[in-house]
Amino acid sequence: EVVDLSNAMSITELCSRIRLPGNALHALVNAAVAAPAARTPSAFDGTETQWSVNVLAYHRLIVGCSFLLAKADGGARVVNVSSDYVADLPVGLLDLQYSSRKYDAKKAYAQSKAACRALSWGWHERLIKAGSSIGVMALHPGSVAGTALSRSLGYNKGKQPPKLAGLRVASCVADPLLQGLGGKWFGDSSCSRPATETPGQCKFMGLPELCEQL
Repeated sequence: EVVDLSNAMSITELCSRIRLPGNALHALVNAAVAAPAARTPSAFDGTETQWSVNVLAYHRLIVGCSFLLAKADGGARVVNVSSDYVADLPVGLLDLQYSSRKYDAKKAYAQSKAACRALSWGWHERLIKAGSSIGVMALHPGSVAGTALSRSLGYNKGKQPPKLAGLRVASCVADPLLQGLGGKWFGDSSCSRPATETPGQCKFMGLPELCEQL
């Protein structure tokens, strides 16, 4: 399947195609990322690309796949790939799209990754209140050098091979010890099983509601 994650309609159409009778979704991994050097509005609705792809798309996919996730036996998992490289969200969550602030690709990326964590905690709280067994967690896959993302951000110090980053994601998806452990953050670790950490900068639990306003 091909989907334009900066386009809400494209995401809706994808979710409609897979929402078939008898289908269930046991895991949703949100790992897409964009970090253009210059502020780039989405061709779909003008939303700033990092905010659109790195945050809104994650939210929209959870919404669009929630019916299939709810049908998974034993509880499904949503894994949002974030980063240890985060920045505080602006006070009052104002100008998240750099409409009036001077755009900086690194700062916008770090902001979007912090928002991704906050989105995960917000969804966890929402699902807990709804009595759902879907677990939502976020993780840092490790600092991987030589990727298009690291080159575009000018950050090429990572030493972790891509395969290990993939294994960390797979661990969050498949480890039976994590069943039902929504609302967790898994930071950088050399262990094969990620170590649970406390999210330090994710203070805003209302990110799902904010995303629905955009």
